[in-house]
Amino acid sequence: MATNVSRPLPLPDIDSRPFWQGAKDGKLLIQRCPSCRSFRWPPRDFCNVCYTPGGDWTQVSGQGVLLSWTVQHHLLHPGFADEVPYVVLAVALDEDRRCQLLGNLRRATAEELQAGMAMEAVFEEASPEITLVHWRPRRD
Repeated sequence: MATNVSRPLPLPDIDSRPFWQGAKDGKLLIQRCPSCRSFRWPPRDFCNVCYTPGGDWTQVSGQGVLLSWTVQHHLLHPGFADEVPYVVLAVALDEDRRCQLLGNLRRATAEELQAGMAMEAVFEEASPEITLVHWRPRRD
């Protein structure tokens, strides 16, 4: 079913703007604590591990492991009508398994997924301003 309704897109703010700029450039940038060196997502002004203020934006490999997933069959917004059903993943980054990102599955089906499988980031331009980060199985 085709639709002319626009999909909702993220609105970068002061905390997330470096992430979205990195994605637009095909890089996965994540905040890193200057004290304990933990990575964190979502971005915030203090470390969620040691509570140190601040953080540096660091490029990570874009590789991780699949923690969990769900198949979305119910249409929550008309802008996604062409994609239902779709798979939403939770992926833990290789650099710090405590740092977990969500995204949609690309270039695979839900039937191929296994908890703990290696994943890699896929960058998809959604608009001239926003590039989304999705995930696909890593084929080493």
